[in-house]
Amino acid sequence: MYSNHLSGYETDLKQILDKIRMLADQIHQSFELSEILNIIVTEVRKTLETDRAIIYRFLPDGDGCVGVIEDINNKTFDPCYKKLLTDLQIRANLVVPILVNNQKIDGVSSIYPHLWGLLIAHQCSGSRQWSALEIEYFQLIAAELGIALGQAECHQRLAISHQKLTPQLNEDLKILTVQPKSKLRSIKRILHKNLRKSIILINEKDITKQQAALQERLRIEEALRDSEQRYRSVIAAMAEGIVLQQSDGQITACNDSAERILGLTADQMMGRTSIDPRWQAIHEDGTPFPGETHPAIVTLRTGQPQFHVIMGVHKPDGSLTWISINSQPLFESDELKPYAVVASFTDITVCKQAQLALQQQTERERLIYASAQHIRESLDLDEILNTTVAEVRQFLQTDRVILYRFNPDWSGVVVTESVAKGCQAILNMEITETYFVERQRQFYQQNTVKATSDIYTAGLTLCHLEFLEKLQVRAKLVVPILQGDRLWGILVAHHCSAPREWQTWEGELLGQLATQVAIAIQQSELYQQLQRANQQLEKMVMVDELTQIANRRCFDHRLDSVWQYLLREQGFISLLLCDIDYFKQYNDTYGHATGDDCLRFIAQAFKQSVKRSRDLAARYGGEEFVVILPNTASDGAFHVAQEIHKAIQQLNIPHATSAVKHHVTLSIGIATVIPTPNMVPLDLIEAADQALYQAKANGRNCSCIKNNIF
Repeated sequence: MYSNHLSGYETDLKQILDKIRMLADQIHQSFELSEILNIIVTEVRKTLETDRAIIYRFLPDGDGCVGVIEDINNKTFDPCYKKLLTDLQIRANLVVPILVNNQKIDGVSSIYPHLWGLLIAHQCSGSRQWSALEIEYFQLIAAELGIALGQAECHQRLAISHQKLTPQLNEDLKILTVQPKSKLRSIKRILHKNLRKSIILINEKDITKQQAALQERLRIEEALRDSEQRYRSVIAAMAEGIVLQQSDGQITACNDSAERILGLTADQMMGRTSIDPRWQAIHEDGTPFPGETHPAIVTLRTGQPQFHVIMGVHKPDGSLTWISINSQPLFESDELKPYAVVASFTDITVCKQAQLALQQQTERERLIYASAQHIRESLDLDEILNTTVAEVRQFLQTDRVILYRFNPDWSGVVVTESVAKGCQAILNMEITETYFVERQRQFYQQNTVKATSDIYTAGLTLCHLEFLEKLQVRAKLVVPILQGDRLWGILVAHHCSAPREWQTWEGELLGQLATQVAIAIQQSELYQQLQRANQQLEKMVMVDELTQIANRRCFDHRLDSVWQYLLREQGFISLLLCDIDYFKQYNDTYGHATGDDCLRFIAQAFKQSVKRSRDLAARYGGEEFVVILPNTASDGAFHVAQEIHKAIQQLNIPHATSAVKHHVTLSIGIATVIPTPNMVPLDLIEAADQALYQAKANGRNCSCIKNNIF
């Protein structure tokens, strides 16, 4: 009636009976047939929230039965009848006979209930499932209408009798005026006697009819009480909880299921309100459910029903029950705001738990997939580990997650950590406590998950308990990280604020992530091995095998790089091209093996003389060496050349066949330039070569500068 077309479990029976009684009072106070019928169809359509309500009258006698059509498309009808329903836009209807008991209607009398007409409700907008309560309501209204029709007819007959008697009385009065007084008294006595008889007869008939109407009304009220009792029994046995809240929000009625679902007795609920803080209602996301947004409060404020609002209710025993709640307003006649709300709710805890489990499973799979994807996309082990512990701590809603790496002696260190605000940080903490070390070695080599819900009930030794207390640990979940058969470390979740019962899926999640971490570690180690191999290969490619300084390949690569940089920055670059004086004669005199030793000594002298990290000394080929000096002008380059001459002199390598000195000497050509777009590095090399040629022409064992390249 008040929700979803009078859904029984959502309607308070007392309110239904009050509605019927109010309607009965209205129609019994009127003796005008048209007024009675208008009241009935108006209230029925409003109460049932249907599209059309009509009263159909016909004269033949007979019984009637309730006709229910939920959808004309699902019933087999005579084609003409179905066409009639379709033309009237009827999709579903509800039909109840109107019977008048032992009355004379339109001159037709019967000792059996007379079929006066039909009370009909039409649903045009769509099909409709008529509830048992709607049908019962319709039948009771039809019964009240039958009584009202009988009373109206009785009143009409009295009025007709009065109209018939009045002319006769007037005629008698005329006769009386012309009669002698003696005869007048006799006639007067006769008239009074006849009048008394007529009045008595009329009164007796009226009293009899009123008594019959009263008995019929009592019978109807008794039927209503029986119906109310039946529906109260049905509601009491329903699985859905039902409560009635008044306009001030207080609960004034509830059924047994409401007590069971909410964990409260009826006495505990009576007088409570939706904004009572003890109710502790929450949204699906866990946030508090403010009283002003409670569905019953919204319905009372707006007069609009609220459907399928999901709420979590903390019961007095601490458990959480999820309910789907609907609230329907109850209105007095012609009132815009409801005077009460009927709230019905269903326990959906099992469904909600399954939904949450599915969400958790989806989130776990997302976390594991994201971890695997991150490992594939990144070779930065620190980044991978930091991301893993941060996401695990957030997902498990715990206080600390760490990665602990074992040393060969089973001591270890915390290498990665994510910690909540206000909790102690233990990153880089080294753990050497003997009991802890031995315990970890024995336990985690078994590749098992270790869950501790409360360190004070786990049977730990005193020293272990004290160690965990220092770390503020109250509960922990630990899984091993294995590299093949080798135990690399452990992944640990710490709960510091209170004990915690770890769920099985939480241990499984941590184990799966530990496997991903192990893959990342193995991948990182392989990458590091590859890096070392590449470095060795690069060293082999870029380092002169004999002298162990940069080779010609390395020199070419560095010169191109420095050249491009200084071309953008417009800085100086200087180049020293060096040649050992009379080195062919040295080899002829001392042999090639000694010549190789000489090259090694000179290469070391270059390394000592070229001190800046951005400078490069390289073997250019044979007995020639070259030095790149970025951001160095000619005076700086000349100074470096002098340092090289001193270093070679200090070596004092004998050279008996030299035409310059009795020890090994160098000739050095220097060129300096600021790179321009119309120049190339080869221009600098050729300028240095020209300067070297000039140094040799000047007697060797000296340095010459090429000032103008072009």
